[in-house]
Amino acid sequence: MNSVKILTFGMMNLDENDKRNVKSIGEIEDVMLEIRKRHAIALYTEADDFKIQGLGKKYSTPDPREETLSRLYPKLLGELKRLGMIRKDFESLRPSANVLALREAVKNAVSAGFNFNPYINCSEFMCRMIRQLTNESYENWEGFLREDILDLAKSIREGVSAAKYDVISLRFGLDEQNFGVCADDDEIKRFFKWSSPGPVYQLAQDACRALYNDIVVKNKIKKFTIPINF
Repeated sequence: MNSVKILTFGMMNLDENDKRNVKSIGEIEDVMLEIRKRHAIALYTEADDFKIQGLGKKYSTPDPREETLSRLYPKLLGELKRLGMIRKDFESLRPSANVLALREAVKNAVSAGFNFNPYINCSEFMCRMIRQLTNESYENWEGFLREDILDLAKSIREGVSAAKYDVISLRFGLDEQNFGVCADDDEIKRFFKWSSPGPVYQLAQDACRALYNDIVVKNKIKKFTIPINF
């Protein structure tokens, strides 16, 4: 994939008005990063939900920058695609997104009013990760190593009860046989023979609280960060 570091207005099929509008938003690399993120997040969000997903946020008062970006989005996305600057393999990063979501869930597990629900929705794992990308990581990062993720799973298995490990492993796709595949509520209910999803969330929260106090797991999981240097 080509890097936006080499991108100039001369390479793009934009009229002078479009160029002025891009410049009014910010530096060309920053604008293209927002276009890249918007495109990637849309892959994992329903069209009606996209407006509340951060980059497409609804504003109570009109935001001129957002309005300009939305208007330019189709044209700029088309140019990035034409120039080979749009990533096509995001699904390969799903295991990494799952680990990042688990990391945040463990970090916040003992916070007052902690709500586990945002961390347990598989589709949002990808969106949260995409929002953290820089142009460099968008272009070059291949995700965390499989063996490192499985090593983390092994430490989790050794640190909590079998039931807590199972719900974390299933929900966050840590199982070696179904690596990166996150079980939904119905699958976990069948696994535990539960009649409602309530125990899924409660057991997962309890597991994350236990992991918060596990020094081995905390030391390993905090190393899972998206690299910024390539």
